[in-house]
Amino acid sequence: MKLEKTNNTDAGLAQEPATQNVYAETSAGRGAYWQLNPVFRELIDIYRDSGKKRGLKESTIYKTSFSASSFLLAMQNRGRESLNDIDEKDVISYFIREDGRSPLSGGYRDTVASVFKSDLGTYTEPARRILAYIPVIR
Repeated sequence: MKLEKTNNTDAGLAQEPATQNVYAETSAGRGAYWQLNPVFRELIDIYRDSGKKRGLKESTIYKTSFSASSFLLAMQNRGRESLNDIDEKDVISYFIREDGRSPLSGGYRDTVASVFKSDLGTYTEPARRILAYIPVIR
């Protein structure tokens, strides 16, 4: 990511990196987050707010939100409209192929799991149930 510099030369000030919104890279309508139903999108929004309050870096929040959005979009594409609709078979089939191998890394698994470990308000209890279904990946 390249940071642009502000042009403050007219005011005689030194140039500083511009602040940027890491979510602005994904325009509305593109990316998994924007394809999520309102319930799943609210869950990601709650995680983002919780992460900010806990002092997580913006890049960590972005990466985790991106991964969890992809997971939730896959669940949504299976016809699941809420966390309560997601069962163990759905979660395991996302992380483990039929041949027993995982196309995903353990780090990716941990990233997705970190959302479900967070305090998600009214979504916390069903999130913990889903967390229990996420398999260990080596």
